[in-house]
Amino acid sequence: MIACLKNTCTFLRWLIVLTISFTAQSQTFSNTSSQVIGSWDASFTKTITVSGLPTLLSSPSNVLQQVNVSLGSASDASRNLQSYIITLKSPSNTSVTIKNTHGSLTISEYNVKFRDHASLVFPVSYGSFKEPFNIGYYRTDVANAFDVFNGENPNGTWTISISESSVSSGMAFNRVDLLFGPKLIYNDISSSTTNDECSAAQCMETGKIIIGTNNGYANPGPSTDPLIIGACDWNAAKNNSAWFYFKASANTAKFTISGLSNNLQIVAFSNTGTCAAPSYSLVNGGCPRDANNDTYSSPQYTSTAGCTCNMQLNMSSLTIGNIYYVLVDGTGGAISPFYIEMESGAASCSVLPIDLLYFDARPVVLSSDAYQVHCTWGTQSEKNNAYFIVERSVDGTHFIEVGNIQSNQNSQVYSQYHFTDLRPQWGNSFYRLKQVDQDGAYSYSAVKLVSIRKGMNTLSIFPNPVTNDASLTIHSNQVSNARLRIVNPLGQILYNSNLILQKGMNQKKLSLDWMPRGIYSVEIILQNGQQLHGSLLHR
Repeated sequence: MIACLKNTCTFLRWLIVLTISFTAQSQTFSNTSSQVIGSWDASFTKTITVSGLPTLLSSPSNVLQQVNVSLGSASDASRNLQSYIITLKSPSNTSVTIKNTHGSLTISEYNVKFRDHASLVFPVSYGSFKEPFNIGYYRTDVANAFDVFNGENPNGTWTISISESSVSSGMAFNRVDLLFGPKLIYNDISSSTTNDECSAAQCMETGKIIIGTNNGYANPGPSTDPLIIGACDWNAAKNNSAWFYFKASANTAKFTISGLSNNLQIVAFSNTGTCAAPSYSLVNGGCPRDANNDTYSSPQYTSTAGCTCNMQLNMSSLTIGNIYYVLVDGTGGAISPFYIEMESGAASCSVLPIDLLYFDARPVVLSSDAYQVHCTWGTQSEKNNAYFIVERSVDGTHFIEVGNIQSNQNSQVYSQYHFTDLRPQWGNSFYRLKQVDQDGAYSYSAVKLVSIRKGMNTLSIFPNPVTNDASLTIHSNQVSNARLRIVNPLGQILYNSNLILQKGMNQKKLSLDWMPRGIYSVEIILQNGQQLHGSLLHR
């Protein structure tokens, strides 16, 4: 195993690219039957049909991860949501209160992503509701509330109920989403203060969440801390600064910070010098008051005061493989907990002798009762690599070997590998890639969930990575209108077209010469609301 140095920190060698979703391998089910403002009196309900999931919700392989609720619009008259109560009921009639009465909240638009972690805050906390409300995550009424659904069959009809004490003054209903997938991965560093300087920065990676605080950090911070970085003004003080870094796995990356109780400032930058003699440069989109980060009409973030609001950094023009820093600073010595998620664009923090660009596992329909699972992966470079093992599990915990592929051992160019599982398991299976070094050391890729059932719909992409043209193979169990979208890591839709799917195999050719290099999400949305997802690496 070979490690190189990044200042005094270990440089990353294992590059895993995940899709743009914060919840890798998540499945989304929605109700988008809108309802206009003032059209309901006291309460209403909406149903969400869930299908195709494992028959039991079970941590950590398959849980309810998140609930999104969207009400109202910026053009509507303001409504006070203090008395609004939002309740979710499972097909087994188990109920959870998503939002209860937590302080006065008078707004015209409410677009909140709920998770049940105790480190998050309610939509109204510390005296006010900090918009833009669609950034980051908020807490359910009770921490770990979604655990109550574990052990139940999630397939069936879920019900979302919204009630309030006024008459005929309810906000417009836009949509509700339920997201299911593996339990979210948390790295709790709140009891540590080691990352209070550049050389000890904490690594961030896509798909893992950091729970932290700047309590107990140096005040003032080290002399190498930045004061003013480009146009993102600091408050001319170095207060309780927590250092983070990530290695770019794409040209764009997204970072959110939630759960704040006091004013913090954040900034992202590159450092072409060393930690002892830094040369800082603001990353494009690295300041929270940039237009693409705070999209609300009256931005909450100010240049020197910081904010208790949720904040985000949509960073672009990054160089794949380069190191970038994120600094979280307490305004005037402010102390706050925080909930950080690197939502896209950051490589794994594991240290391995290969740069793994991606690992993917997809079901392929051969006939009405015959299926295979195609596994593909690609490496940017390899050093002293021995071989790869493809492993499969039916419970997400106990894995068996299903394939062994020899590697190129030493290579500085892109290499692509394939393996086909000819006898996959029916139902849900979990696939992962085990990389074995020549000295016997090994590590694993992210785990991919594959579901196989008769009559299933599937999406596969070939070639992947792609340089010019790609071919989509879509298996549909019925004739259906559908929509094809390609979405970048910022959530922007770059390609949007209608499809008519015939029953069975469907082919769709895509010319991608116009598209910048990077990682994209390919989405097929069927007329029944089902969504098929795939990740595309454009080189």
